[in-house]
Amino acid sequence: MSQPFVERFPSMTNGRTADRSMFILGVLVIALQRVGVPAGSFIFPVAPLILLVFLAILFVRGAVAVSGVALSIWAIFVAFALALSATTDTSVTSVIQIALLWLPIAVLPRNLSSNRFLAGAVLATSVSGAFGFIQSTVSAAMPVFPDPLASLPSSILVPGFNDTYAVVWGGHWMKANGGLFLEPSFLSLFSALALLAVLTGAVRVGRWRVICMLTLLAGLLSSVAVSGLVLAPVFLVWAIVRMRQALPYAIGIVIAIPLIRYLPQTAAIVDRATNVEGTSDSMRLVLPYTNLVPQALQASPLVGLGPGSAHAITLSLAAQGSDGLITTPTAAKMIYEYGLVGVVFLALAVLYLGTRSNMPGLFVIAVLVALIVPTDGLTSGVLVPVSIFALTRVSDRDLRAQRIQPTSELARIPARRELITR
Repeated sequence: MSQPFVERFPSMTNGRTADRSMFILGVLVIALQRVGVPAGSFIFPVAPLILLVFLAILFVRGAVAVSGVALSIWAIFVAFALALSATTDTSVTSVIQIALLWLPIAVLPRNLSSNRFLAGAVLATSVSGAFGFIQSTVSAAMPVFPDPLASLPSSILVPGFNDTYAVVWGGHWMKANGGLFLEPSFLSLFSALALLAVLTGAVRVGRWRVICMLTLLAGLLSSVAVSGLVLAPVFLVWAIVRMRQALPYAIGIVIAIPLIRYLPQTAAIVDRATNVEGTSDSMRLVLPYTNLVPQALQASPLVGLGPGSAHAITLSLAAQGSDGLITTPTAAKMIYEYGLVGVVFLALAVLYLGTRSNMPGLFVIAVLVALIVPTDGLTSGVLVPVSIFALTRVSDRDLRAQRIQPTSELARIPARRELITR
């Protein structure tokens, strides 16, 4: 008789060990997002590789199940993208990147709590926010910007991101990246997501709640970026739905207004938020939909212009001048490169992620908004894995519904366990 799973690999069913592993993963995905592994001329981000290796180990040990529905969506899209790449002579590398980044969507960890993963990500973001405030303060006072990771060899740093840039053109005051984040906009967006995770109860930080929230607010301010403001409607809905819970925070903000309003970071963020036209925000949130998408719909509405073509057109625009900062948020990139067929696949993936999670509803919405709206969530080496892992909180009930025996029950019922392993 073969040895039962829980006896062969007791550490995988040990609650503390599993929680610790997920927590460390959450920290590492945030902390190592600027680091990559060279693969020829391409540098692949370390963060998703760590998760893929972790899932591979779990798969070999029998600690994960595979969702047939999600795997089918993933496989059909990858086949479609490869075929499209062959017929349009566009980037196969883009397809491979998407395939690797989104593969975890098909995996269901058994008895591994994603809120521990999320807690690790929140902690790393909180620490980064505190350091970001130091960066912002130092660079405002003198032409120095402390950024330890920037000193790493360029061969292992993920390229294509503006780690930091001046708040005011030509000045020495720089936008903070918190040391860990690829760009100030990422620090802003993840600080907002982490705040919502704490407020909605997706993670519980206990007696560190106040300190955690203050450091996350520091990250939002010091980034001097408006990406986090994309989630403002979700914060507003939370405040209305949880009015009694939100009241102390509202009172605290009112009391702190005299201090906050005179911070230079606050003034800079307000200026960015109220003057979108002609700024990089317009090129991130408006021009992709008014410029790139109409071109794609006119040229090839059904299947788009091929993988990687959106990046190619933005490089072309960069050579022409003012439109060079146009980015490709997930929805715009999907329409431009994969057409309406791609939009269907994206909708299915988002629907699957949202419906399989038993995280608080408002937090789920916030993650999906962050994935689709402000940045390239289709090929982001940090946003995609964090979104998938943060929403993959699978209970024993979910496993039973898919006819997968929860390992906790296998451990509790010896006789049944022996029957299953014969």
